Amino acid sequence: MRRSRANRAQSTRSSGAVNQAPSRQMCNPYAPMELMDESQLDDIHQASLKLLCKVGMDFQSPRAVDILRRAGAMIDADGLRVRFDPDWLMQTIATTPKSFVLHGRRPDRHLTMGGNSTAFAMVASTPNVSDLDRGRVAGNYDDFCNLLRLGESLNSVQLQAGFPVEPCDVPVNTRHLVAGAAMARLTTKPIGGYALGRQRMQDVIDIVRIARGIDHATLLQQPCMHTVVNSNSPLIYDGALLEGAIVMAENNQPVIYTPFTLAGAMAPITMAGALVQQNAECLAGLAFHQCVNPGAPAMYGSFTSNVDMKSGSPVLVLLDQPFSCAATSSAKSTLSTSIPSPTSKRTKASTSAPAPATNLPTVRSGSLTKACSSKLFSARYFLTRPPTIFSTISGGFPESCA
Repeated sequence: MRRSRANRAQSTRSSGAVNQAPSRQMCNPYAPMELMDESQLDDIHQASLKLLCKVGMDFQSPRAVDILRRAGAMIDADGLRVRFDPDWLMQTIATTPKSFVLHGRRPDRHLTMGGNSTAFAMVASTPNVSDLDRGRVAGNYDDFCNLLRLGESLNSVQLQAGFPVEPCDVPVNTRHLVAGAAMARLTTKPIGGYALGRQRMQDVIDIVRIARGIDHATLLQQPCMHTVVNSNSPLIYDGALLEGAIVMAENNQPVIYTPFTLAGAMAPITMAGALVQQNAECLAGLAFHQCVNPGAPAMYGSFTSNVDMKSGSPVLVLLDQPFSCAATSSAKSTLSTSIPSPTSKRTKASTSAPAPATNLPTVRSGSLTKACSSKLFSARYFLTRPPTIFSTISGGFPESCA
């Protein structure tokens, strides 16, 4: 019989050191699953480049748009929509390092990112925490600190991806300071911050630099924290996240550009279509990062899942998801792509694109907290707006982008 929570709380518990393997970074000796051949991968990549050139992507930060304009990207009259020449795009991304070292507070905490190196992180941004005594409770500062201590003690955890639980009892306007200071104090492993605007991002970078006891010049040579920037699919990068990404690139810190593409809502329902959009949106982010600071480290992130077509609820555990991750990994590139939005302005330009770049650092998951919700549309709407992304929900690509 299953014991109640009260009975479990009354049981005697023993404590002591955890029997665990020594701390070390592992390498993956296996090649990615090849679910598509090279020609199919190239088709997805070419479609990505074509969409970024003909359709483009919105960058909701005037500073970001100005950076892209000065670097050579094409800016629409609205000052938001950015289009990318394929050759220019690939040349820009080529300055992304194939690998780099992410520094902890101790030399034995340093991690190699890229190649076959693997790094395991604590989960990040959960709203609640559970234990045997209290059950599920809202995230709070005490549990936030305890989970940081847990991650520090586990040899299987190499870095902190962000807040292991949201410290909801800390005021939002100072949360990044309080939580950042706790992370710098309670863990010697590399940490992750949140790109919530320019000033907050800079505050956390300064906290990490002070905790490591280094000056700004050393910081520029030794990346020691990361952040995740999610695109607001389809085809939008949020202004606050872009401002945070600019600060990270200026300080030579890595950003994981991670489209949050939910097939059937803000991405095509087909696997190929969803991968094209994921690839395009990530490609645009990576190019932007190099426009800010050529040579700054960055990573290709992916989170492609789907929604339940009856309820509209995200499906975060499904049979197809490992296949989308494997398909992304098999591309072996830090490239990306986008799909037309209902407000996109199309041109008749045609492009021929170069082959995708390879061997850049990749990750296979992203933060869920910064993704924006998408409303569902009726089938009648799809029929009245056939050239848009939403027509792809019923299968295939929009005719104007095929």
